[in-house]
Amino acid sequence: MSANGATEREIKDTLEADILDSAVPINGVLVPDHRDLPDDFPELMRQELSKRFPEIAKRYGIRDESDLFIFADGSEGRWYIGSKS
Repeated sequence: MSANGATEREIKDTLEADILDSAVPINGVLVPDHRDLPDDFPELMRQELSKRFPEIAKRYGIRDESDLFIFADGSEGRWYIGSKS
């Protein structure tokens, strides 16, 4: 892009748009969107993480809900909760 005359701002804006077109951020982790996730997917996942946080926090000693993230199996047919710590 730079070789074609794009400014640093144009490059950053384009890259950000490309990333957000192919992934959704949930608790600071980009989740690939290979199967055209519904528009409300990030909010639904945040709600689900909030709902499950008390049990997970107690079991694993996690102090902050933002430590949780989600990831899919290879087929994106099943989702898992992970911890950044």
